[in-house]
Amino acid sequence: MSNTLKLRLFICGVILIIAGIACAGDSLAQKREMAKGMMDFNEMQSSDFYKGQYVQGELLELWDEFAYMEEYTETALGRKTNSRVSAHYYIMPLQTSYENGTPVFAAVCLKNVTQISAAEQMINEMNDYWDEESDGLYTSIPITGKVSVMDDELKQYFYEWLMYGDEESSTSDYDQFVCPYIITAVQPNSSSSTLSMGVVMTLIGAVLVGAVVFVTIKSKRVAGTDMSPQAVQYGDVPYPEQDSTLMNDMAKLHQPEDNADEFFNRPIKPHEKSDSDNGLGIGIDDK
Repeated sequence: MSNTLKLRLFICGVILIIAGIACAGDSLAQKREMAKGMMDFNEMQSSDFYKGQYVQGELLELWDEFAYMEEYTETALGRKTNSRVSAHYYIMPLQTSYENGTPVFAAVCLKNVTQISAAEQMINEMNDYWDEESDGLYTSIPITGKVSVMDDELKQYFYEWLMYGDEESSTSDYDQFVCPYIITAVQPNSSSSTLSMGVVMTLIGAVLVGAVVFVTIKSKRVAGTDMSPQAVQYGDVPYPEQDSTLMNDMAKLHQPEDNADEFFNRPIKPHEKSDSDNGLGIGIDDK
């Protein structure tokens, strides 16, 4: 396995672990929040809402759609492709505000196609009721929702809808009519699937990281026990004439006595001819 491939697998594993932990953590937080008990948003004042809260109830009135979220892919030339609307935002009056005589509005976000279709029907019924073409509202949508704070862009669209036709007023004049929260409809059982997905992602990421670490350690161990021939450098043995020290040491050694001089000083005599020897030779007198 190349180092580049190991690095890519390691990074993918780490990303999966982080994403999995995030999904699982969000799911567990959702379960804990729901376990506290969900209030009916039709019985809540503006001050009862807080970020991260889960609520439930029936949407009884939707006055209008004030914004939508569009998702798309932008090409290198700046053109939009694969565009789709993924969420719709609606104006909803808090039912408790009618008791105080001053209507207060919150935002509702719907993403489910069936709920969006029902929301359009509710808006049409509301328009007919205002135009006195109908005597009541007949459509409602039961939802479970997560509460979040409106960001600046959505808040701008929200105020623009409220202030339509009243250009002389400022946003501060309408603060008393605004509950600055969004109720986003969610699926009640989505937390379980999100938790399962988070666990699976974490396990896959851990397997990838563990495999890369195992292969890396194994390759290092194999490299440490390599039996391939090692590089060898040979040196010259010094000759006696090249090393005076060696010559001096050799001179100190005891030399055995021999009769070399006596051997070479013996007289040389012709080799006697015999019947078994027809050749000539050189003989040395041993006398």
